[in-house]
Amino acid sequence: MTFVLSQINKDGITMASDSSETCEYPDGRQEFCEVDKTLYFPSINVGISTWGSAQVGDQGINEWLEAAISEFVKSRSSVQHLEKITKFLAGKLDKAFGIDGNKQNKEIHMGLHIAGFNSASKNTLPGICHVFIEPGFYKFAPQLTVLSLPNKETSYQLRNGMYEEFAIMWPALSGIDASFRTLIASRYKNDLRPSKDPMALQAEWLGNWVKQMCLVIKTAGLPEYIGKTVKVLAFNSKGKPRWFYLNEISEISK
Repeated sequence: MTFVLSQINKDGITMASDSSETCEYPDGRQEFCEVDKTLYFPSINVGISTWGSAQVGDQGINEWLEAAISEFVKSRSSVQHLEKITKFLAGKLDKAFGIDGNKQNKEIHMGLHIAGFNSASKNTLPGICHVFIEPGFYKFAPQLTVLSLPNKETSYQLRNGMYEEFAIMWPALSGIDASFRTLIASRYKNDLRPSKDPMALQAEWLGNWVKQMCLVIKTAGLPEYIGKTVKVLAFNSKGKPRWFYLNEISEISK
C-alpha cells in the first residue's frame, strides 16, 4: 500500500512517499518491509516514484527501473525529454507484462511519477508525467501531465496511492492548508520572511502531508500497511539531489 505525492514549482522538484511494502512468503506469512519508493537517476536528472505492484515479472520494480533507465540512457539523443522517457517506460512495461492492447487488464494496479526537466537548459522549468495502469485499462497509459510549467508563478501536484481515500483526503486537507496560509499572510504581513532554504521547507511540508495521510489510515485501524519512514527527494535543474527523512515516532525513556 502506498501514498506518493510529487510537486513541481519554480524552485525545482519535490517527491515524497511512504516506505512500507507488503512482503508475502510461500508459507502465507506477511511482513511489512521498509523500501525506497522514490529513486533518483543522476544521468538524466530525473526522479521516479512508484506506487502499486512492486514486481515486474521476476524483478522488483526498483531493480527493473534501474535496468530500464540504463537502456534509455544508451539509446537517447543528447537532449533529455520527459515525453520520451514517459513513452519509453510505458512501452517497456507493456512488454514486460505481455500486454498487447487487445485484452482488458484485470488485476495490475501500478504507476510511476516521472519528474524532471524537458531540456538540458538550466533555465527550463520542471515538468512531471505519469505512467499507470488500472483494472479495465488495455495498456499502460503514458500520461504527459505537465511537460514543463508554463511560468515561475505556478506549481503542480501529482498524487497517487492504493487507497481511494487518498484522492478524497488530499483536496480537502490541502484546501484547508491553502486557506490557513492565506489567512496567516494577510494577518501577519509585517512578520513574513522568505525561506532561506525553500527546497528543504517544501520537502518538510510535502513529507508531512504524506505522513498525515498515513496516520489517518493508521488511526482508523490499519496498523502497518503504510507508514514507517516518509522519504522525500528534492532536486533542481542542476541536479543537486537532497534526501529528507521523516521517521516514525519513538518514545524516549528517562
